[in-house]
Amino acid sequence: MAQTKIPFTLIRKNVYYFNRRLNQGNLRISLGTTNRLTALRLVTQITSRKGFDTMDKERLEAVVRDVKTTYLRKLKMLLEIDDEENSHIFKRYQYAFLHSMFNDDFQSESDDISSQSYFEYKLSTLLPDESPSSVAHKKLSELHFTDIVDIDTYQIVDTIIDKYPSDFNFDYFKHQEEIERFLRRIYYIKRLISSGNMETAKVRCGEIETEFEKELTFSAAYEKYIEAGIEGDLPKPRVGVAKPWEEKVLTDHRKAKEIFCHFLGDRVMTEITWKDLDNLFTQVVSCLPKLNKKPYNRGRNPADITLALKHLDAGLIESDNLITNVGAYKEKLSSFYRYYAERLGGSARAVRDMKHEIPPSNTRGAFSDEQFRRIISFASTLNPYQKWAVWIMALTGMRNGEVQQLRQQDLAVNSKGIYFLKVRDEAGSVKTLNGIRNVPVHQYLLDKGIVDFFENSKTKEMFLCYSTNEKFLTNIYTNIIKPKLDLPNQTPEDYILSLYSVRHYVFNVLEREKVPDKDIEVMLGHATKVSQKTRGKYYLHPHVLEVQKKYIDLIQAD
Repeated sequence: MAQTKIPFTLIRKNVYYFNRRLNQGNLRISLGTTNRLTALRLVTQITSRKGFDTMDKERLEAVVRDVKTTYLRKLKMLLEIDDEENSHIFKRYQYAFLHSMFNDDFQSESDDISSQSYFEYKLSTLLPDESPSSVAHKKLSELHFTDIVDIDTYQIVDTIIDKYPSDFNFDYFKHQEEIERFLRRIYYIKRLISSGNMETAKVRCGEIETEFEKELTFSAAYEKYIEAGIEGDLPKPRVGVAKPWEEKVLTDHRKAKEIFCHFLGDRVMTEITWKDLDNLFTQVVSCLPKLNKKPYNRGRNPADITLALKHLDAGLIESDNLITNVGAYKEKLSSFYRYYAERLGGSARAVRDMKHEIPPSNTRGAFSDEQFRRIISFASTLNPYQKWAVWIMALTGMRNGEVQQLRQQDLAVNSKGIYFLKVRDEAGSVKTLNGIRNVPVHQYLLDKGIVDFFENSKTKEMFLCYSTNEKFLTNIYTNIIKPKLDLPNQTPEDYILSLYSVRHYVFNVLEREKVPDKDIEVMLGHATKVSQKTRGKYYLHPHVLEVQKKYIDLIQAD
């Protein structure tokens, strides 16, 4: 039976090479093996969905916390602070020692276990001699490449860093340095233990543990706040006394926690700035739908909030359905930060320094022509997946969820030679039946090579192969585009600016250019009075797509 070719590989002198076309050229590196199964395993690891996800701050901070938790626990075991864990270490040593003493054929964890003391065994097992810098590099590389141990494969990691600089930015190396500094302190204490200076080692360990305890995540700190509210143990209010929350108040705060944590979640409190809180309100809170309307109208059931947040990430919430009580969420956040400052020893500066102002009406705005073109231009500096996702959304008016679920087969050309993108419900969720449509491809996208990008894809999913995170496009805007271009939170008229504002810009341009309302509604997938039968007969006809192509090209990309 003939063997199928392994994707992303070629063979030279029987050796498998990882081979992938990137925007700056080809990436070709030896996998260091002639074995087909080994090559397949390595390629699967390298091209896994997790492997090509973006490195946002939340994921970086999670890795740092995991490293600190793991190594601090090991240190406490060496200092015999954690007796339960020590008993497991001792049993393993005892078992290996006895078998090495009385069974010549026994292959223990160590070839010379009988000559090792229990103290030496603990040192070498819990904190083996490793370079802090190499551990830091390996731990963060695992965000992209899991379980890769072959030295040649690590060359691929280094090359990907060169090819995807926007993923491996200052934050990546700042967190790498944080891990390395922490591990240097751990190994300094190991040297104190090795030299018998246990008292000093315990003092230094205590210092690290105290510092680590202050590194509360937003989610953990807010849960402590809720527990204090249940107990009536919050800071004294300006009027009256602190009382245990009633059920309705508790439910409201749990709802607020789910909304806040959708954006801030596992971020460390000390790392959260006023800019993060501004983004929380401009990108999440202000863009939420009214929860008292269908399909979210079962009140404060968490499942309804989850659905609302899912629709928010997919760009399925229209401007005429946004919440009006943004101020109530800001009051809850301020109350939480007061508790964090007074009871947990933190700082409320982030919430005090917020620039976000509650707008007179919670309405989304559109970018200006100048802002829009800066976004299009800046997108060219991103990696291919980020770049094309932004370009497609900005130059078609598609919702972010519709862009992310595009498949290779969704780029098509009709009998008149007009390229278009198919938005279909079988690819993923669409807001309504009106969302199922054909969207003409802007000439700018054609000139930049969208056809090649689709045709050369090795996977049927165009963007899900890169990131399955529902906030994929939102994160690109919030973490990269907005800060790099210093875009404001609001328009001069106090309308909210967010990722969705590129869709509003497309609508505004088409309306400004006197495009018929029904064509705008169909092209953008809005709810419309046009029946499905009429859409099939007229609006999906080839000559109509030719007209709509002229309309979409009215958007000036440069």
